[in-house]
Parts: sequence; structure tokens; C-alpha cells
Amino acid sequence: MATVLIVDDEQSIRETLSEFLEEEGHAVVVAEDVQDAIAAVGESHPDVVVTDIILPGVTGVALLKELRQRAPEIQVIMITGEPNVDTATEAVRQGAFDYLPKPVSRDRLKATVASAARVKELADERARLEAENVRHREHLEEEVAEKTAALLESEEKYRMVIENANEAVFVAQGSNLPFVNPKACEITGYTSEQLRVLPFTALIYPEDHEMVVERFRRRVAGERVPAEYEFRIITSSGDVRWIEIRPVVVEWEGQPATLNFASDVTDRIAAESALREALQGTIEAIGLTTETRDPYTAGHQRRVTELAVAIAEELGLAAEQIEGIRAAGLMHDIGKMAIPAEILSKPSVLTDTEMALIQSHPQVAYDILKAISFPWPLAQIVLQHHERIDGSGYPQGLRGDEILIEARILAVADTVEAMASHRPYRAALGIDLALEEIENRRGSHYDPDVVDACLRLFGERRFAFAGVPPT
Repeated sequence: MATVLIVDDEQSIRETLSEFLEEEGHAVVVAEDVQDAIAAVGESHPDVVVTDIILPGVTGVALLKELRQRAPEIQVIMITGEPNVDTATEAVRQGAFDYLPKPVSRDRLKATVASAARVKELADERARLEAENVRHREHLEEEVAEKTAALLESEEKYRMVIENANEAVFVAQGSNLPFVNPKACEITGYTSEQLRVLPFTALIYPEDHEMVVERFRRRVAGERVPAEYEFRIITSSGDVRWIEIRPVVVEWEGQPATLNFASDVTDRIAAESALREALQGTIEAIGLTTETRDPYTAGHQRRVTELAVAIAEELGLAAEQIEGIRAAGLMHDIGKMAIPAEILSKPSVLTDTEMALIQSHPQVAYDILKAISFPWPLAQIVLQHHERIDGSGYPQGLRGDEILIEARILAVADTVEAMASHRPYRAALGIDLALEEIENRRGSHYDPDVVDACLRLFGERRFAFAGVPPT
């Protein structure tokens, strides 16, 4: 369970909120003003802070800003007795996890704190894994630098270092390994005699075989190839291990060869995989938080993501780009957290002011995401997902290739899903009308290639939204 700090100048509210959260097993600390809250943060290191926006002397928003500087990993939930769009928007822009109107219901508070605590837990795990990965890489780089310097000093030191190196060192020439050090034997499970007669290609995992052989051939031929890369090997016992290899071209007994430095990075690969899973968990938690604000579109971000990924795969985008689209899709409406729920679920026509507020959600989302480090340009993708090819979109009025391909894909998927699904102000229009809409606006509002890919998926019945039969 999490440690939660409750900040409110009314004792009765502090006691009530504490009782709600202690029922869930959370450890609760209380403070009646900003000064006490700052002191409590230093002493108790809370995971979540629940604070009133209106506090004596200094506002809860000011406390939020102070916490963002002192402990940015803490998730802050704002509560207020006088909901105000400007105040709520400012709170979200400053990094608040969510805001709740008074009186705060027991179930809403418990659910919001549980989500915030989960995000904090995932953020802590991600930070730990990143730090571990950095330490591993720094240690590896230091070892390589030290051993390289030793090789240059003398033949005697060269032999000593090679024989005692904590990484595999071997010479590859043709399909043979004329030289291997003890660490190479330890990693592969073979003796040096076995490795000298065993074809090098027999060690390579089948799915990586073509890539490794091709890079060896091109490197020996003098072509430009990656200086460092990873692949899998099969040990003498049949285990699969990941190694990271750094080859250089040398001459061995008068013939071209490669001198290779290799490390067993199986544990690091596993840590990176765990890091990716933690990142994905954070993204999904943020997406679910958005949907709690707009129950009428629950599942919208997930369905948009599924279609956007299918379109990206149909277009042949790189795997890394597709993962970026998946992450952006799950969070593309996060900016709606700053919009009052009564506007999101309004069953009648919106006023000009309400529409302007709705159209601010890409910018709000950008402001939230821009400070977070992701492997993809998520903030820009989300900012641009309502832009249109002819410049008629918002918020920047971008045109054509000024819009990222990921955002162009998201725009088509978002339109199709929104039209095919129920909304507070209308019934579902169905897949037929949704596909007709993007086809009619192909080249004006939507990227032609993206539209064509989407139409193929539905036309060939290779994609359908769950619960909505393909047409």
C-alpha cells in the first residue's frame, strides 16, 4: 500500500479522508497548511499527496509547484469546493495527477488514489531499472577502455589481459575461430579446441544467422556496418544467451579477419524488457485515468490504438515507430482531464466557448507530456492528432508533411472510431459512414496512403472493432 499525505485546513475533512484511505490499508499523514505539508514530505516521503486547492496563506497550486521541484515523482491529487476550469487546467498543466470536487466521494477518492499510487510505483520501478542499466553500461565502458589501453602497452600485457578478460575475445576468419580466450569458452560452454574446429555459424541462433553473417561479410569487405550490435547464441547445453559484440577488422596470419570483443548481456536484455513493460504500464495507467473523466468514451483510446497500429503495420512502418503509435494512441486524449466532465458528456450542441475548451485538449496533453522522457516524440504526435492535411485542423493549422506520419495515422483511426461509436450527443453512425467520411476527405483532410491502408483493412475484413462487425 502507499503512503498518502492529506493537506486540508479543516480537521473534519482531514479525518474523513484519512478514514477512507486507511480502510484500503494506506499509511496516512496529515497537514493543515503548506508549511506543515513540506515538512511532512521531507519526513514521510509520501507516494501520493491529496491537497485542497484553497489553503491558508499559500494555495494548493503553489504547493503543487513546490512539490514538482522537490519531489517530481510524487503524484498530486487536487480537491476543491469551488470547481473552476481555469484553476483545474492550471493544476493539470503544473503536473497534478487529477482533481476532485468536494464533497469527495469515498469510492472516487479510493479509485483515484489507487491509480496515482500505481503510477508512482511504476515510475519508481522505471527509475530503478534505468539507473541499473546506466551503471551497467558505465562499468562496461570503463572495462573496455582499460583493456584497450593495456593491449597497446606490450605483448606480454596483451596476453595477460586477453586471457583474464571478463569478456569474450575471439578472432573470426571465414567460418572459423582460430583464437578464443577463456571467457569465450565460459560463455559458450565449449572448450577452446572445440571452438577452433566448430563452424562459428553453428553457434548463432537461427533467426539471427543471416544478420550476423551478412554484417561479418560486409565489415571484412570494408563496408560501413554498426560498430556494436546484439544477437543470440546457442551454448553447448542448448541455452540461448544474448551477446553484445564489438568487432574490428584485423589481419590474422596474412588474411583478413575480425577481432571481436563480446559480452554476455542476457541479464541486461531482461532488465530492458522489464523497463519497457514498466513504461507500458505507466502509459496504460495514464490512459485509464483519462477514461475515468469521460465514461461515454471508455475504451475509445484503446480502440483507436488498435486501428492505428494495424494501419501502421499495413504501411510497413518500422517496429519502433509502431510502438510509438501504440503509446501515443493510449494517451492521445489525456488533455481532456482539464475539461469538466459535464462538457465531455453534454448531450446537446456545445457553445463556442465549450468547443474552444474541447479543442484545447491537444495543447494541454502536449504541456503534460513534453517534460517526460519517452523513446518516441509522443508529445508532438498527441499535439498534432487533430491537424489536417489542408491546414484546416487544430491547434497549429499544420499542412501535409509538416504533420508527423504517426499523427496522420492517429487522425484517421480517431475519426473512424469516433464515428463508428456512440457519443452523448448522437448514436453510433456505423463503420460504413465512417469509411465513407475518410474516403471523401482523402487528400484534403487525411493522408491518402493512410486512408487507403485503412480502407484495405476493413474492405478485406482484416480488421474490425470488437463488437462492431466489418462491413
